[in-house]
Amino acid sequence: MQQLTDRQWKPFAMKDIFEIDSGRDIYEAERVNGTTPYISSSAMNNGIAHFVANTNKSLEANCISINRNGSVGFAFYHPYLALYSNDCRKLRLRKHRNRHVSLFMTHVIMMQKDKYNYSVKMGTGRLMRQNIMLPVDAHGEPDYAFMETYIRERENALLTRYSAFVKGRTIPHRGGVKPHRRAVWRPFRLLDYFDYKRGDQKDMNSLSSGGEMLVSARNVENGLKGFYSGAKSHKRFVGNCLTLNNDGDGGVGLSYYQPHEFLLDTHVYALYPKTPISKFAQLFISRSISMCRPCFSHGHSISQGRLKTLKVMLPATSDGEPDFDYMDACGREVMRDRIEHYLSYRSAYAR
Repeated sequence: MQQLTDRQWKPFAMKDIFEIDSGRDIYEAERVNGTTPYISSSAMNNGIAHFVANTNKSLEANCISINRNGSVGFAFYHPYLALYSNDCRKLRLRKHRNRHVSLFMTHVIMMQKDKYNYSVKMGTGRLMRQNIMLPVDAHGEPDYAFMETYIRERENALLTRYSAFVKGRTIPHRGGVKPHRRAVWRPFRLLDYFDYKRGDQKDMNSLSSGGEMLVSARNVENGLKGFYSGAKSHKRFVGNCLTLNNDGDGGVGLSYYQPHEFLLDTHVYALYPKTPISKFAQLFISRSISMCRPCFSHGHSISQGRLKTLKVMLPATSDGEPDFDYMDACGREVMRDRIEHYLSYRSAYAR
């Protein structure tokens, strides 16, 4: 697989790489709901602010937008026909105008965004003077072939991951509860519905590589520290439960669903349902627990005393009990959307 260090890099003026056009505002009073993406200066949703039925001279596909206002410096690639507001600039590659090179360019452009802010806008003049670093070929010219190959390889790796995820997996059927109905939420004491056990792995440095999963108080990758052997404790934690980071720099307060057997660090609790709760409902609850994360920090850990009083907001039934059926339906719906998204992506971009 190609690496960024495989090439020499040098600066190029953006005006030499792109044609740069201004967008055109569609004001709220004239905006008509429709199906055409209207690109503004958001850092979310690929820069799409609205879907409209309007049209103007900015309508074009296969372009890059870069925010000159608002979330200044964020760049997005738009393979579809879209309209562009004056809060962004529309960039059109002069050469090798394709999806893979455009995606590479969006990341390179965003490397410059910290130079700009709300009072230092990324207007047309500054864009024309702005340099970006690009990989070069043997002649010192932008190596578009490398950029395309680099993105293709990463895309194929994602396709492989997505295919592995959905292989043999049944799209969850929808439960009997409509997940998007309005729910009534109320606080529930967590330990009324879960028993807890504290992890016992104290000296992780003594472990060697192996096949047992170790969960620690990380804030990424479901808390997975790695796969080890040589654990001093013979205690193995059964899966189909939640874990809750009780301490740690950056991870305290985060909760994850664990489907498999695991070893557990001392800075993590394992939470086991007192009565059967489905995987999807547990995934929902883990998210609700993690929403309490701002209440804790490395200096304000979740001690056993705090855990015993910890309450989380959950949907409630008319009887005032946690609505596990509703949580299950919501979890299934999210999983359905994720699998269908992966299948759609794989169908659209598989080669």
